Amino acid sequence: MKTTGRFERALKSDNGMFEVTFSIGDQVAVQKLKELKEDTLSLDIAKSTKKRSLNANAYYWVLADEIAKTMSVKGNKPMTAREVYREHIMDVGAFYMFPVKKDKVDSFTRVWESNGIGWICEDMRESNLEGYQVMKCYYGSSQYNSEEMSRLLELAIADAKELGIETMTPNEIAELMAFWGDKLGETK
Repeated sequence: MKTTGRFERALKSDNGMFEVTFSIGDQVAVQKLKELKEDTLSLDIAKSTKKRSLNANAYYWVLADEIAKTMSVKGNKPMTAREVYREHIMDVGAFYMFPVKKDKVDSFTRVWESNGIGWICEDMRESNLEGYQVMKCYYGSSQYNSEEMSRLLELAIADAKELGIETMTPNEIAELMAFWGDKLGETK
């Protein structure tokens, strides 16, 4: 079971162990903890990040599809929404750089890109490490924080406007992003 909570305090007990207190609002998780109270637990502690709004994601894909259709109609190279998305992912520039053994580049790329259509690898250059290549690895928008997703959406909106595609009004977009930020638990 996975849940989120807030750290409250840690007190060192007489036996040298720490008693740690968290506040959580998930009643099901509390019940599960009560059931497991005498068992040893495995804890994975990390800063909580909230998921982006599906409304922002859905709006992005509507725009990507319209961009692809309009570009095809206007005599440009025919594109799919998937291709538009992949171009935008690379334009947003959320990526990691990895040194990868030259003989493992193909398998590394296959594994990385199997995560989804926005997971893209570029072989950049030979590494300073002998026998390695530097790989620039973009991750898909499913992993984006609100700032990255906002840039992706803004890029799609700019492309749509340039092609004469109607977009939401600035107020509607601001509401969508505010809703998304609320879903992420972020404050502006």
